[in-house]
Amino acid sequence: MFLAYYRQQHCFEQRASLKTYLVKITVHKSHDHLRSWKNKRYLLFEKIHIRASKRTPETDLIEADERITLKTALFELPIVYREVLILYYYQELKVGDIADVLACSENTVKTRLRRARHRLQGKLEQSDWEVLEDDIF
Repeated sequence: MFLAYYRQQHCFEQRASLKTYLVKITVHKSHDHLRSWKNKRYLLFEKIHIRASKRTPETDLIEADERITLKTALFELPIVYREVLILYYYQELKVGDIADVLACSENTVKTRLRRARHRLQGKLEQSDWEVLEDDIF
């Protein structure tokens, strides 16, 4: 930060105090660091390391089971709801892009997303109860 000030001290116009100017430089340098590829790479590798260290066969099995349950519930939905969920969550398209693909308005896409989430939530809650009902004690 002080090095940045030293290099750019001729730009300081003294419209504010030096303290304010240094704080602003610090904020900008922090933002630059957070946007940098070096920081993103570090965070990515740290997340992978943490995720890899916490993985056990049990968690892998639970995640696989949850994916199967979600996929089954998703494909039980009507096509108009299924397609917006797939485009939004799996293809990671924005609402405007989905509206272009489906040739409908953005409000229609938002409504379908809301209804699809609600129906999917109902199906997932229902499947949880079915598992409990089928258990034999």
